[in-house]
Amino acid sequence: MKVAKINKDMILQAALKLILEQGGSAALTIRDVAKELGCSHPNIYNYYSSMLELRWDCLLWALETMMEHARQHLSPDGDSDTRFKQFFLVLSSYFLEHPAYYRLIWFDPMGDSVPDYALPRLQEPSLRLRDFALELYPELGNPQTAAETMLLIHRYFHGEMSAIISGRVLPEDFMTITKRVAHNCLWMMRACITDIHEER
Repeated sequence: MKVAKINKDMILQAALKLILEQGGSAALTIRDVAKELGCSHPNIYNYYSSMLELRWDCLLWALETMMEHARQHLSPDGDSDTRFKQFFLVLSSYFLEHPAYYRLIWFDPMGDSVPDYALPRLQEPSLRLRDFALELYPELGNPQTAAETMLLIHRYFHGEMSAIISGRVLPEDFMTITKRVAHNCLWMMRACITDIHEER
């Protein structure tokens, strides 16, 4: 593809296309993106100072796309346990269908520090997850307990996804994987709620 003029969104979309094709962003270069756009690589530097800056924009785009996907596919119907399991079914399905985005968010090198502009957007998924958990399970009591509970559950979820996407476990069909992960996430939530009640 050759273009007469590029802009920042075109660069971002070209990078995202290559990330999907390459299975992640670790090996992606400015020259690769320029070649995809049909322009010389110095043109990219008019919009991005480095590949790392472009990679951060790709990561934030992937996070926002993930949240939008969850919003579109989560049903407001059903009891708390049904909706909780549905969330993890949706999330695991999304990442298993887009493993390159998972690698981008969790595995690919992002430098030694988080850019100031990125920090609020990185925190947003955790805050939404905390609020979602507290909405479903008010017995969690307060936002801090909800956040700590969801952090624990998300660490389990991350471990499952990491093992699957990195090829460290035997392959299974997506439906089997997502059902097992969702079931285990719900089991952990119920166990945490039981512990909270026993401590009170």
